[in-house]
Amino acid sequence: MKFPRKLVTREKGAQHVSGGVVYPYPSDARDYPFHLTPIYQPDKWQHKARYGNAPMFLSSGEWTVHGRMTLSKESLKMTGEGYHTVLKASSSNSEGIFHITANAVGIKNVQFNMNGRPGKAIEIADSVASVSIQNCVFVGLTNAYGIFGDNADRVTIENCYFVGGANDVIYVLDSNEVAIRNNRIIPGSGVEINLASTTAGTVGDQSNFGIVSGNHVGVGSIRYNTTATSGNHQISGNNANATLVTY
Repeated sequence: MKFPRKLVTREKGAQHVSGGVVYPYPSDARDYPFHLTPIYQPDKWQHKARYGNAPMFLSSGEWTVHGRMTLSKESLKMTGEGYHTVLKASSSNSEGIFHITANAVGIKNVQFNMNGRPGKAIEIADSVASVSIQNCVFVGLTNAYGIFGDNADRVTIENCYFVGGANDVIYVLDSNEVAIRNNRIIPGSGVEINLASTTAGTVGDQSNFGIVSGNHVGVGSIRYNTTATSGNHQISGNNANATLVTY
């Protein structure tokens, strides 16, 4: 009598052991999540077919980032496991951690540690739109920007925690319909939230229609344009002792 072969499923957390080492089963579009560990670089895995239909999950652990990683996969969704998923700049890194060059990239539940290095923890490339950054932590910003965007329309930054340094913490230039909500920013010596414009009175060289609400920046500052021909931002519900700077 033949017994049927035991069915091995690849459910969440499924593993196999080989040579005393535990390996997670790799994922595909029908079967996820597969958590990348620090031996895998997210920028090298982003174009795998499985991430067209499923999020890229990052496990707990610390990645040492020696050079800025470019995220060029449109609609990539990356999710960590909160404070314990750490992307940390190495002592030789003077660029940053992520350079986003594709539209509709989403990142949440990741800690970014710039380790006192210069650069930008996250830079959104010129004219890239609809990026969302949620529930992330930004530390080690002594000489670095937290999030930097240029012509970055419809960007959403919410429910994040920042410890500021010498540069602006959140800086968006000539960007429309940016939503910055419910963030906690420990102030440094830069501007905590800066809706910047190349020329406030010139169409195309200004930030417009932003929403900055529910943030707590301590005694730090929120800077935005408000002229007869630019701005029209909604600045509301932020902590009462924040300094509002208009131009």
